[in-house]
Amino acid sequence: MKSSLPEKTIRAAVYARLSHKEKLQGYSIEAQLDELKKYVQQHQYHMTDQYVDDGFSARRKDYTSRPSLMRMLSDVEKGMIDLVLVMKLDRFSRNLRDFYDLQKIFDRYHVQWKSISEEFDTTTANGRLYLNISLSFAQHEADRIGDRIRDVNRFKIAHGQVTTGRTSIGYKIENSRLVIDEKKAAIIRDMFNHFQNCQCQSETRRYIEQTYGLHLSETRFRQMLRRKIYKGELKENANYCAAIIPPAQFDRIQEILKKNIRHAPSGNIYLFSGLITCAHCQRKMVVKTADRNRPHLHYYRCASYWREHTCTNNHFVNEKKLENALVRQISDLFIEKIESYRLQIEKNALSLSSPNKTKQKSARILLKLERLKELYVNDFIDLETYKKDYASLHEQFEKNSQKNSSIHQNDQIQPPTGNDLANFSWERTYTALSPKEKREFWRVCIQEIVFDGTNIHIIFQK
Repeated sequence: MKSSLPEKTIRAAVYARLSHKEKLQGYSIEAQLDELKKYVQQHQYHMTDQYVDDGFSARRKDYTSRPSLMRMLSDVEKGMIDLVLVMKLDRFSRNLRDFYDLQKIFDRYHVQWKSISEEFDTTTANGRLYLNISLSFAQHEADRIGDRIRDVNRFKIAHGQVTTGRTSIGYKIENSRLVIDEKKAAIIRDMFNHFQNCQCQSETRRYIEQTYGLHLSETRFRQMLRRKIYKGELKENANYCAAIIPPAQFDRIQEILKKNIRHAPSGNIYLFSGLITCAHCQRKMVVKTADRNRPHLHYYRCASYWREHTCTNNHFVNEKKLENALVRQISDLFIEKIESYRLQIEKNALSLSSPNKTKQKSARILLKLERLKELYVNDFIDLETYKKDYASLHEQFEKNSQKNSSIHQNDQIQPPTGNDLANFSWERTYTALSPKEKREFWRVCIQEIVFDGTNIHIIFQK
C-alpha cells in the first residue's frame, strides 16, 4: 500500500505462509523470510517479530484458523506494529472476504501493509480495481486447483487407488492400493466384536488398551467405529478395498451407536438409556433420579421440554413400571413361540411316523389347534375358553397318536408338555440377571421405544 509513513522508525512485522501443496511445488518459508528481512534492512525498519504459518492454506479455511496470523493481529490491536510486510498478497488471503476482514482490522488500528513483490495503491479507484482483480484471480486459481485435485481424487477412489499416504489401523498400502494388514486387522476385528457384545464404549476402549496396549481417546474410538473404510467403502465406491468388518456387522454397530449410550459418573446403570425417544421432538429422553432418598427410582423425560422448553411433552416414563410391562410382554411372546414350536414338532413327528388314517386325523386336530390359537390371539375368545378347548383337542391328539402301533418310542421327539410350560417362569430367569446384563438384554431385543406423553410404542429388533 502506498502511503506516507511517519519519520520515526517504523515497526515492521513480517508474515510468511506456505501450504502443504506449495511445499511440494518447491516453495519455502525460508525464501520468503529471507526476502522480507532484506527489505526491512534496505528501508531501515525495525522488525518487531516474524509470524510464520507453515502448512496452512489460505483458501480451505478462514484466516482465524492460522495461529501465527491471529497472534500478529493480537499484536496489531496492542499497538505494537505500524507496518505488515508480505512477499505476495496471496500470503494473506486467496479470497476477497478474508482480505477485506483483515483490511478492516488494519484500518481500525492505523496499520499499513505492503506486498514487497507487487505494487498496490488503494488510494485511487484504479488501484482498488487492480487489487480486486488480483484477489479475484487468486481466488479463481485456488478454486481451479481445488477442482482439479477433487477430480483426480474422485478418479482414484473410483478405481480403488489411495489419495494419501495415511491409512487407517488395519490397512497398509501396496501398489497404490489399500490391503489388509492382518496383524493390526485382528485388533480392529476384536474391537468391533467386543463392542457389539458389551455395547459399552469405555469398556471396549479399556479392553483394547489392556489387551493390545493401544490407547484410544473417546473421540478417536467413536470415529473408528463409524469409519466406513472398515467395511470396504469409501465415498461413492462401495467396493473400494477389502473389508475387515463384514458390512452387516458394521451396519448393526452403527445402529448401536445411534442409541447414544451415556454412562453416569455415579456408576448407576439405566436400563433404557438411549432407547426411549420423544414422539414430539424425536430426541432421546434423558434420565432423572427421583431424589436423594430414592436413588434407585429413575424416570425418563424429554430434555427439550425440561431444559430448553422447545417441546410440549412434559410427561415422565417410570423405569420400573416400563421394565415390568416389558417383562410381561416378552413372557407372553416367549410362551407363544414355544407353543408354535411344539405344534411344529408334533407335525413333523406325525408326518414321519403315522399311518395315513391316523396321520389325517391328527393333522385335522392340529389345524383346529392352530385355529384355536388364532382365535385367542385375536381376542375372539378368552383365556379360560382357550385353555378348555386346547385341553380337549390335545387329549384327542394324544389318543389318536397312541393308536398307531408302528410308532416307536425311541424315535419320537417329545414336545414340551403343558405342565412344562406352566412350571417355566421367564420372569424368574430375568430377575436373576445383573443390572448390566438386563440393560444389554434390552438393547439386543429393542430397537426403539417411542413415548408421546400417554402411550408407549415398542419397536423390537428384527
